[in-house]
Amino acid sequence: MNQRGILHKVMLFIILILGFGLALSLPAFKRHQDQRHARQTLQIVKDIGAAEQDFYAQNGFYTADFSQFAPKSCKQQVQEGQSVLVCAGYNISLNEANILQAASTKYSQWFVITLDNGTLSCEYENDNLVGQQLCRAVHL
Repeated sequence: MNQRGILHKVMLFIILILGFGLALSLPAFKRHQDQRHARQTLQIVKDIGAAEQDFYAQNGFYTADFSQFAPKSCKQQVQEGQSVLVCAGYNISLNEANILQAASTKYSQWFVITLDNGTLSCEYENDNLVGQQLCRAVHL
């Protein structure tokens, strides 16, 4: 066998090893990224909830205009006639005038803060394993 044939076999072996490594590590990377987005969004929702409660104390009502509360990493948009704060992997909105909700854009999982009493919950559809893992990752 010549030098060129051995080089091709070594290159093929290296490419196969790299491919398997990438195939095994990509799901773990995506899971870590989803958990990071969930933690960031949970902190944003807590901050907005506190700001909404301060706004309510001054004005007697909650506001759906998040422009004064929104971090620079999120953008405010209007979707279906409702003001929505679009953050990495989540859309944050004010529902029923006193419920702040951050819904995942990828999974059926969301965070809910009831502004009147400050209760925070992480919810997901039944039998949704990703929702369970994300709620567990943020300790809710």
